[in-house]
Amino acid sequence: MIWYIIYLSSSTVLKERIEVEYVDLPENYFITAKSSDFVNISLSVEGNQVNEIHSQIKNSSVIVSLANVKTAGRDKLVYSYQVAPYVKNQVGDMLKTSVNYSISTDSISLTFEKAITKRVPLKDDSQFDVAPGYMLLKGSGFSCDSVTVTGLTYNVDQVDHVTLGYSPISSVNRSKAIDFNFEDYYHDFTVEPPVVTYTIKVAEFTESSVTLKIEDFCDSKDKWFFPESVTGRFNVPLTDFNQISKNDFYLVVTIPEGNVNKALVDMKTTADNVIVIDVEPNTVDYLIHK
Repeated sequence: MIWYIIYLSSSTVLKERIEVEYVDLPENYFITAKSSDFVNISLSVEGNQVNEIHSQIKNSSVIVSLANVKTAGRDKLVYSYQVAPYVKNQVGDMLKTSVNYSISTDSISLTFEKAITKRVPLKDDSQFDVAPGYMLLKGSGFSCDSVTVTGLTYNVDQVDHVTLGYSPISSVNRSKAIDFNFEDYYHDFTVEPPVVTYTIKVAEFTESSVTLKIEDFCDSKDKWFFPESVTGRFNVPLTDFNQISKNDFYLVVTIPEGNVNKALVDMKTTADNVIVIDVEPNTVDYLIHK
C-alpha cells in the first residue's frame, strides 16, 4: 500500500506515439513523400495520471489539413507543417492540466504532386464454369466498359487498361452479381467509378434447330443456291423456347472473290440469348444466271 501511494504521487515518464493524419488534400493532387507518419511524444506525469493520459493519447491523432495550401496550378509542391503548437494545444485540451513533454519533431514536411487523368478500357479477366445444362446469357459482364484512372504521371502513363479477375467460380447454376472495389486491387492510382459490378446471367437451356431458306439478297435476283435451305442448330433458354420462330433468324450469304463456286453461309442475327452452335451446311453451291 505504501509503495502504491508513493507511485501515485511520484512522476514517471510516459512515451506515446501519435499518428499523423493528412486531410483535405487539394483536388487531383497526390502525396508523394512525407517525413513522418507518426510523432513520438514523451511526457512527465504523475502516477495517478498515467492511465488517463495513455487512454486519451492512444485515441488521438495529429490532423494536418491541406485545405488552405495554394496550388496555383503548380505540378509539384513542398509543404511544411508545424507540429509543436498543434501538439501543445491538443495535449492541453486533453489533460486540462500542466504537463511537461517533448516531441520527436517540431515540423513535418511533405511533397505532393498534381495528378493526371486518363480513360482506359475495363477488361474482363473473370473465370467461371457454367454448370452442365446451363448457358451464359447476354447481358453478362461488367456494368461499364471503361473507367477513369487518376494518379501521378509516371503511374498513369503505364496504364492502358484495367483488369479485374476473381477466384474461379465453378458450376454456376444461378444468376448472380459480384461487386469489385478497385481500392482492393490498385494502390498507385485511383479508379472512377470506385466500384463496378460483374453480373453473371445463366439459365437452363435446351438444344433446338431451325430450317431457313437461302434467298438471294441482292437486288439483281440472279443467283440460285444449292441446297435451297440450311439448318441452324442453337441453344435456347427453356423459358424462351416457345417464343422462338424462324423469323428471329437472319442469314448472310457471302460469295468470296476469285474463281470459286462456293458461297459462305453465316447466321447474322438471332433472338436474344440464343446461341448458335453451327449452320449445316456452312457453304453452298451457287449459280449465276442471266
